[in-house]
Amino acid sequence: MRWYPDNHPGEPVHKEVCKLRNEHTREPGTGTDGRVKVINVTGDIEFDPRCREWCKLPYVGHPKGCPNFGKTDRCPPTAPLVTESMDLSREHYFVIHEFDLESHRNLMLEKHPGWTVRQANCVLYWQRTQRKLLKEECEKFITQTDPRMVHNFCPEAEGVNIFKILRRKGIKIVARPQKTVYMVALVGFPKNAISKIEAKKLTDFL
Repeated sequence: MRWYPDNHPGEPVHKEVCKLRNEHTREPGTGTDGRVKVINVTGDIEFDPRCREWCKLPYVGHPKGCPNFGKTDRCPPTAPLVTESMDLSREHYFVIHEFDLESHRNLMLEKHPGWTVRQANCVLYWQRTQRKLLKEECEKFITQTDPRMVHNFCPEAEGVNIFKILRRKGIKIVARPQKTVYMVALVGFPKNAISKIEAKKLTDFL
């Protein structure tokens, strides 16, 4: 679920891009009004090795897939399997943040008539804010439920097929959304009493 502008993030980003990113961080449609769902997925999680291979799929500007593959602790193949990091015998949940990409895109095109759809969809103008909101919701849920829980912001990296699970739950998630982006975190109890600090190293992308 990646979106890229004509000036791809892999290339030097013009100062105007950074200015616009800051300008639109809190615009309507960019997340402060996003909806959050918490779904109990206990018993639904199963390891699917294909998910870890998705990171190597080519996309604009990156014919070999994500440049972080094999370079960070939270990315495959270094990232642990979900069966190694989470105690799946205990309750675990998906915290889902819904982002209205369609409204955001329309707003950006209205303000910048000369932009392409790809520029209006660009993650530079919305992704960081949405991730921050997802993190806040996860921490709020953990505080209210059980402080011993941890969160994982990239369950696919550990082999969790979120598409398969969410579709079973009736949520119509797609790989390249044009209307709604679902940002999903896995929340549960760590396996083998992994510490909060260790979990943070593996899951925190902010």
